[in-house]
Amino acid sequence: MTRRSPAPPTRTIEHDVPITDLIPWPGNPRSGNIPVIRESMRANGWFGVVIRQKSTGWVCAGNHRIQAWAEEGNDTIPDVQTLDIDDAKARRILLIDNRSSDLASYDGDKLTAMLRDALADDLAGTGYGEDEVLGWLKQIDQQATPEGILEREASKRTMEEFDTGSDGQTRYEDQDVRNIVLPFTAAVFTEVIDRLAFLAEKWGYDTNAEVVARLTADAYEAAQ
Repeated sequence: MTRRSPAPPTRTIEHDVPITDLIPWPGNPRSGNIPVIRESMRANGWFGVVIRQKSTGWVCAGNHRIQAWAEEGNDTIPDVQTLDIDDAKARRILLIDNRSSDLASYDGDKLTAMLRDALADDLAGTGYGEDEVLGWLKQIDQQATPEGILEREASKRTMEEFDTGSDGQTRYEDQDVRNIVLPFTAAVFTEVIDRLAFLAEKWGYDTNAEVVARLTADAYEAAQ
């Protein structure tokens, strides 16, 4: 049996609502990046909609857009949607409005293409800095070289062997090798890779793993 979505709540849409009529959600757990939002507003103007609960006047979605818009010297919000909902649903809307962006992901190829276009045009209001984008594109371009392709394919084959074994039977947990995945921004990633390569050559190591093992061992000993 197909589950039907609940009927939408009663709503009204108002325009040019005074900011003083909008109440920020008390105890909002989200800390928005106001400078980035303000930069976007200066480049793109206002977009999006603010949602508030009718009974309390509390803002369920758009708290930081309101703050940024006010700090840009505005007194009214262009569009506000007021929903006749209970406290539990209002709280769920606030949580999912924040959480859904946390759970989203990117298509790397599409993002790279879009960043190239944005860099050629104007990055203002995108949330990306020029150094960050240049570092990301440098990393992508290096991976596209014959050497980068060979290294990536070798790494892929190695991971496949760790996962299934060269005989197609051995599992990853049965291998005497473990992998550490560390997230970096594009700019920091480039710096770390360059430093690892320098240290590997200086110390005569063949892999980054050997460099990391030595660095952590030295740091651990020094911290004792």
